[in-house]
Amino acid sequence: MLSQRRLLALSIMMACIAIAPLVAILIAEFVSSQLDCIVNERSDTPCELLGTDITMLLASFYVSGWASFITLPLAGGLAALLYLKYLDKKLMNNESQ
Repeated sequence: MLSQRRLLALSIMMACIAIAPLVAILIAEFVSSQLDCIVNERSDTPCELLGTDITMLLASFYVSGWASFITLPLAGGLAALLYLKYLDKKLMNNESQ
């Protein structure tokens, strides 16, 4: 059986995994808007940061957003389940004291 602390840590890690693709999209959108370049899944314009072309990096961040169709329900659901187990354990410990 997992301790309360581990259940909480696992639920936080699963929540981070669940939203990671969405964060990647937001980062790509922010960077491309700041550098005045157009990057999406269909086409792109050269995007340079400190003399380095980062167009493909930004494009891969955009495409990684599709992974959220998997990570949000699976890792998000697991995070919710682990957090509910954490709350249940916490409630049981409070009742026994």
